[in-house]
Amino acid sequence: MASQRTKLLSAKTVVLYLRHNQGGSSYWSLKLAKALWGEQVVEQKMANYSQNSRVWWRASKDNTNYVKSLIEVVKDQPEVHKEIKEIAAGMAKSLENNKPFYIEAKQSKANQSENTSLVSDFKTQVFVIVPPQCASACLGAIDVFKQFSNTQLFGAPSSADSLYMDVRLAELPSGLGKVIIPNKVYVDRARGKGDYYKPDIAYNDIDWTTDLLLEKINHL
Repeated sequence: MASQRTKLLSAKTVVLYLRHNQGGSSYWSLKLAKALWGEQVVEQKMANYSQNSRVWWRASKDNTNYVKSLIEVVKDQPEVHKEIKEIAAGMAKSLENNKPFYIEAKQSKANQSENTSLVSDFKTQVFVIVPPQCASACLGAIDVFKQFSNTQLFGAPSSADSLYMDVRLAELPSGLGKVIIPNKVYVDRARGKGDYYKPDIAYNDIDWTTDLLLEKINHL
């Protein structure tokens, strides 16, 4: 994306395809957005968007061990790797001090004057194909992409999230089932609990094959 950005600036349309994306790491959508709209622009937009939001991590022993295990998993995502190490250390400290939560520090605003609103030079029309199962980090991707007026959502209404995220599975003592345990909760998240995205352009057909979707977009 970065190497082709000059070409994309003059393209007719850019299509961001979220089909089959059911969550995971928000690192990739942020990296993609920064490649298109510009790093500082995206950072400022998201800092403003989430300025009132805080993340509380439940610092139980098992939760803390789980987050520590993620350090190796995200080693190929430099920013996330650094963040997870800080969170794991914070949870361990809270656990040691018998505090139920590790509360992340507020995100600092981008290194720009609060009175200066950065503008991206990427004006190309963007269509984001949204499937109905879009949730978790897939919704986080839309949170970013919809910060920009040249973005339109094409497809179905998205799924929705609660405020309890980053789950792990724990087996019941009987061995007959498992429970889903969230590791963190958002406080004052900009996108509320149960909120979802409606498509700017609805697609109601049953056939969701890639070629057909792109054909529909090509005729808009």
